Amino acid sequence: MFRNRTTIWNVGPILATAIVVVAMGASSVKADFTFGKPVNLTTVIPVLDPMNDNVFSFSADGLEMYILSFRAGCDIWVLRRDSKDADWPPPERLGPAVNDPNGAYSPQGIGPMS
Repeated sequence: MFRNRTTIWNVGPILATAIVVVAMGASSVKADFTFGKPVNLTTVIPVLDPMNDNVFSFSADGLEMYILSFRAGCDIWVLRRDSKDADWPPPERLGPAVNDPNGAYSPQGIGPMS
């Protein structure tokens, strides 16, 4: 009846082995950097609204910042700049291809509201 089911008993030894291997290797891993003091981005980027905007992602090149904003419903917005030294411009709403036209919490096609 349960022949083809994966259970904790046949996954457990594999998981335990993986944890031991990671733990043994982790002791030799060292970072070559230190983190600075945390900064609330809404205090240093004037175009962000601390009451409505939540920063949640940056592009790999550091030129785009994606925010979840409650400016008009609950939508994903993007800020794009030309270089890492440039100031952040005001955000642009990504529109109906990404956001729900009714301002629902989950973007189109993602999460429980889709």
